[in-house]
Amino acid sequence: MKLRLVSALAAVYLIWGSTFLATRVALGAFPPLLLVCLRCSGGALLLGIYGHWRCRRARSCRGNPAGPATWGASLGAGAVLFAGQALLVLAQQRVASGQAAVVLATIPLWLVLLLWAAEGERPGPLVLAGVVGGIAGVALLIGTRDPAGLRLIPLRDGTLLIGSAFLWASGSLLGRSRPFPGPALLGSAVQLLGGAVLTALAALALRTQIPGPAALAAAPIRAWLGLLYLIALGTGVGFPAYTWLLGVTRPALVGTYAFVNPVVALILGWTVLGEPLGWSVLGPTALILGSVALIVLSDK
Repeated sequence: MKLRLVSALAAVYLIWGSTFLATRVALGAFPPLLLVCLRCSGGALLLGIYGHWRCRRARSCRGNPAGPATWGASLGAGAVLFAGQALLVLAQQRVASGQAAVVLATIPLWLVLLLWAAEGERPGPLVLAGVVGGIAGVALLIGTRDPAGLRLIPLRDGTLLIGSAFLWASGSLLGRSRPFPGPALLGSAVQLLGGAVLTALAALALRTQIPGPAALAAAPIRAWLGLLYLIALGTGVGFPAYTWLLGVTRPALVGTYAFVNPVVALILGWTVLGEPLGWSVLGPTALILGSVALIVLSDK
């Protein structure tokens, strides 16, 4: 169990930290909503086939089957989670991958506030200090301007990123409140299916232009590699690791990914894409990650 915990945490830390870079690269060929839909549907297919094979091999597919209400709850939780992912990808068309990851580090802040509102779980003084510090850090990051007077994160994109963090926190709580019975991989596949359906409907409603065969054939190889990385590792490995951790260990331990992912994303964005990494970014980042640490490590 200890080895599984370490492996799952490493997957969430390193793989999810690198998905911000992979998303930015894949956006070079795929529209945002299509990208999220392909990631969810590809991941759902991968996990569904593998999870079914594993439980058939172990003869553990029998038991209490999930009813319509449970299916609906899992699909709904997945739809909320990946609605947040869609907002993130929309913002990443213009926002540096590392800076987007820093704003998404506020997910534990939203978890605290949602639990307080829904269950009356009043946070302690350290957690409240972390909430205030996190809000201040995000405001500072969004309000920072470059030498030309332009915001590092445009206000519209900052709003999308904050909405993304809120929806991911909400979906995590929904999935935890009514877990899917049976193998964890199949439960993750159902949530991914919910995300695929939602983003497909949104793409149709917004009349997202689907690239034709010629455009896809001309897409740079690194965009295809980014998409495959998101499906196979970001979704196929990272997402089930995250949902499994939520069910077997303390939320405080799971939440530590929120201040590891931005560090990974900032380093990769700086070294691979040449994204800015001056004090105008590092200052708010330190404030946000320190605030998240207060929230997570207090475990209140």
